[in-house]
Amino acid sequence: MSVLKSGLLTLSTLLLLAACSSDDGPSSVTQVKINGDPLNFIAGTNKDITSGIPSRVLQDPDQEWQVQVIQLLTQRQEKPQENLEDGNEPVTSEEVEDNRESTLIYKISKDSENNQWIMDPTDKNNELNINRFFFSESDGKLFLNSLGTSKNINFRFNQFTPQHYSLAEDEKSFSFLFSLPVDFDPAIRNETLLMAVYFIKKENEGILTQMVNTAYNFLYGPGVKVAWNQERPRTALICGNAGESRHYSDLIAEAATEWKPVLKNRLQLEYQFATEPCPPFSDINTQTVTHAPEIIIVEGPDDLTSAATLVTPDFFKSELVDADIWFIEGEWEEVLKKYRPGDTLATPEVINNSTFRSNYKWTMVHEMGHFLGLHHQFDGTPSVMAYGDDTDRIYTYDREAIFELYPLQDEPINPPFAE
Repeated sequence: MSVLKSGLLTLSTLLLLAACSSDDGPSSVTQVKINGDPLNFIAGTNKDITSGIPSRVLQDPDQEWQVQVIQLLTQRQEKPQENLEDGNEPVTSEEVEDNRESTLIYKISKDSENNQWIMDPTDKNNELNINRFFFSESDGKLFLNSLGTSKNINFRFNQFTPQHYSLAEDEKSFSFLFSLPVDFDPAIRNETLLMAVYFIKKENEGILTQMVNTAYNFLYGPGVKVAWNQERPRTALICGNAGESRHYSDLIAEAATEWKPVLKNRLQLEYQFATEPCPPFSDINTQTVTHAPEIIIVEGPDDLTSAATLVTPDFFKSELVDADIWFIEGEWEEVLKKYRPGDTLATPEVINNSTFRSNYKWTMVHEMGHFLGLHHQFDGTPSVMAYGDDTDRIYTYDREAIFELYPLQDEPINPPFAE
């Protein structure tokens, strides 16, 4: 097992997570480049294409909607860079200031003659390749009907396929997921785009206004507070391959439990084992933890990625709206091929290896730090949000950063993971 231990220790230095890209400030579009078919990331999920979005949610033509987008796009595998920290550093407060007005804002209008609704950007020079969304109305529900013009990618709009709709319980946000073939890289055949679009009701004019202690690296800049609403518990739903045998789902539960004493009376974080297929990652009401089958490359440096956390913020309320964690099976399998040919994640010798289990667990602890709102820590301060061999614990820095994001509540909340 010493060879396996060596390989897995090598893998533990490849932790690239959350906003793991060359971030230059708040952005409405996150692009994730996949080696393989992006549709594999929603294979086996419980997709809903019949609920649509109730038209009552969009009755007010003066209401502005903040738009956040996650694009998964096919990409050829590239040689990874040597310094994995490059491109994954936290953004600076100055970069946040420079980009604070870049959030995409859309408004709805109704074309009664054609019985359709149209979502248009208020800024025609926005960074999203698709400039208009058209919805048809049926029985009081809106369904994505067609897409507007694009700028940089040759979309075949008439071949798009709706994949999932979701509406938040308070009806202040909704999302839809669709796929379509694209011609982006002439070297790739049968290229696919999978796009999740989140619409979040704009309820005030402030944007990223909550500044706390700049000694701590948060997702959108040092001291820039974007966190979960403390009044509501958050549940990490352990899904798919991660929950099939409990071999790995129990490790995810252990990772969540590591944050228990840090979050006490600050945020109620729970976990739940899925008993049926989970909805896709775009579902706005569920925060999932799952295994993803393909190697993933986040926009920016072409890095090897062992896990990733995608988050959706409400920049105007400085709150997190959605977050999902992926454990990238392909990356770990590649290491196993190199050091133990023939072994896979399902091999008992791998499942039961103490070093592997420790690496898996602390990868998930790191990811849950992103899930909670923390970014990387690369200045040498001991932190579970750093890379390296000493990231198998939650340090003083991590606790204090969480305390800044989640102030102690005057009224005690139910303790996380109550026995």
